[in-house]
Amino acid sequence: MNITFSLVKWQDLKRLNEIANQPDVARFISLTPPILLKSTIAWYKHVKASGMYWWVVKLDGKVVGSVNLLHTRRSQRKRKMGHIATLGIALDSNCWGQGIGLLAIKYVERFARKKGFKRFDLEVIKANKRALSLYKKAGFKVEGELKNHVLLGKKYHSSLVMAKWIGR
Repeated sequence: MNITFSLVKWQDLKRLNEIANQPDVARFISLTPPILLKSTIAWYKHVKASGMYWWVVKLDGKVVGSVNLLHTRRSQRKRKMGHIATLGIALDSNCWGQGIGLLAIKYVERFARKKGFKRFDLEVIKANKRALSLYKKAGFKVEGELKNHVLLGKKYHSSLVMAKWIGR
């Protein structure tokens, strides 16, 4: 099993869009399917223009997901919150349970440390037990709960705010 990471390129967008639209993946991300390819393209342009980071995850040369690191660039917030990076991850559901998510988080964590970030945070839907387990395994701790935060189908679910201190 050969896992590699590289910054997302134009030619990766179609496959990343397909992954985001997989029912098991789409159920727990913030966008509502169907996610149009033009939305994925717009996100790609936004990430590139804003100086944030988005990597494609490949398994044996095949795109199986992505991981991103978002951060604030607005000068007022950057002074007080520039040490914080927000983690996002989406993997092909056929690759779940193989340790790829943990490898992706470790890859981004090493990068974030080199860039001077001190804290990772994220939000995860409380019902997403698989992701919750992954984040805990990666060292994230629950810091709070946002009650009835996300509508999935016809039911509201809580989200958990999780964070990990990566500063030395």
